[in-house]
Amino acid sequence: MSEVVGQVKHGLVASMALAAIGTLLILLTDYFGNKLFAGQINLAAITVISSMFMGVIVVSIIYLFEGRSFFKFIYFKFAMPPKLHIVKIGSIILGGVFLSIGGSTGLVIVAGFLELHVLIPEINYSSLIFKWPFLILSVISLVLVVPVFEEIFFRTYLITCFKRLGMWQSIILAAFIFGLFHGGQFEIIVVASTFFTGIILGYIYCKLNTILPCIIIHGVQNSLVIITTMITV
Repeated sequence: MSEVVGQVKHGLVASMALAAIGTLLILLTDYFGNKLFAGQINLAAITVISSMFMGVIVVSIIYLFEGRSFFKFIYFKFAMPPKLHIVKIGSIILGGVFLSIGGSTGLVIVAGFLELHVLIPEINYSSLIFKWPFLILSVISLVLVVPVFEEIFFRTYLITCFKRLGMWQSIILAAFIFGLFHGGQFEIIVVASTFFTGIILGYIYCKLNTILPCIIIHGVQNSLVIITTMITV
């Protein structure tokens, strides 16, 4: 019992450490960026810099709590099961993207139908994507860097920490923390939709015992958000 509590505590404390360090990094980037560039720093720059450092932070936190041996465990989680056919893998990825996008869109539609507009964030994310010279780096960050390290932390690491609580309990708890991490302005819809996505990704991870499809789904979903923004703005 004490070992279970210890592992859960590791996951929770590691999550709080990542949140604290990530928040501090964003604040420092914003402050010193504006000092150095006379107020010209923008969300794109903050996103690029913070996401590039995110990998270092995630690796450092996992190393601090679990030691070097856990990285060997993570390495094997990138391998696909040999008996899993490529057609089935493709179907799982497409299904995951469809469910994730569909669920998130459905939550927004329901909130709008119920006239709960206060739950829907009115944020213009175009400034995150369309600001040179960070345009290409922003896309790389959101499509490649962020999915890899978020899936390593929220799926591989947290679900492993929580697994002795039970499969669904570990998936739900990791997804809940995943959702909270994406509610920067306490946007309830964002937290709820990210929580829903986290459940889908967690289930796929637990069933396939590999993180690679989760990274692909995460990256594709972010890509679709970027493309939609580019078309509508």
